Amino acid sequence: MTINNNDKKAGRDIYPHVVICYIPGYYARMPIKIISDEKEKKQYPRIITLLWKGKEPARDADGIVTPRCRATLVQIVNWLVKSTGYRMCLVLGAEDCEYVEPDGSVRHSNEPPSMTIHLASGDARLDIEMINGKVTDVQATPVR
Repeated sequence: MTINNNDKKAGRDIYPHVVICYIPGYYARMPIKIISDEKEKKQYPRIITLLWKGKEPARDADGIVTPRCRATLVQIVNWLVKSTGYRMCLVLGAEDCEYVEPDGSVRHSNEPPSMTIHLASGDARLDIEMINGKVTDVQATPVR
């Protein structure tokens, strides 16, 4: 996957996302949309939405996910991995990612997965609500 990292707006739309490894060589990319208003959830089917509430912004002035938001996203992906048993990678930039394993270990890398086969994003939307850096609610909604 080649992405032009010079366009900050494009980066904001592409990152972050999760790459799910169903079996080696078979991947799905699931976008993550960080929102501040619960009404926005319905706009994004087949996607992970993170409802970010609190004083600290989710992104800095350059559109990069803040350290607190990054830690929260790693926490969420870790929960998803434990819930599903699938290996996942939180991709935060063209050369910035966190691999999360079913045993709970997290490994930082500058090499996101090369998606040799891209599968559909799935048939559900995952809505995550955060208040002051703590996950307060997680809901999966089937999408048909």
